[in-house]
Amino acid sequence: MLMTVSCSRWSDVDPAGHEFDLEPARRIVGRLVQATVADRGASWRAVPQKLRDGLIEQFDREFVGEYGAWASGWHWAASEPGGGGPVRGWCCSRDSLFRRDDPDPQATVERVVAALGEWRQYLVDLAAAFADLYQETADLSLADQVEVR
Repeated sequence: MLMTVSCSRWSDVDPAGHEFDLEPARRIVGRLVQATVADRGASWRAVPQKLRDGLIEQFDREFVGEYGAWASGWHWAASEPGGGGPVRGWCCSRDSLFRRDDPDPQATVERVVAALGEWRQYLVDLAAAFADLYQETADLSLADQVEVR
């Protein structure tokens, strides 16, 4: 995951401050995936690991350019070692790009776009939880607000 997520403030990732539409992501990923598999013919699934990892970096850069820093969390997978993230529809470049059971490269496109959507939904849910907590503690002193579990 890019440093942008681990170094972000809430204002950088708060969904209320960032409009969201999946179609630009679908175009970005579709273009990059198509460029990767264009000359591979029937062996489109045999993309070397180095190229797969490079694609993740390209997706990150283009997502951040399109949506802002918040988008770089799209591949913070639940399966990451050391305490994974909230995205369950994604694993890693090896296991999530150009899978053996994918009927065509478009399945990879949809998986990446779905992971971005899942990450966005996580942020929406987190914002709602913060809003609920704020409402529940609004009548308390600041010291008591901080202590609420």
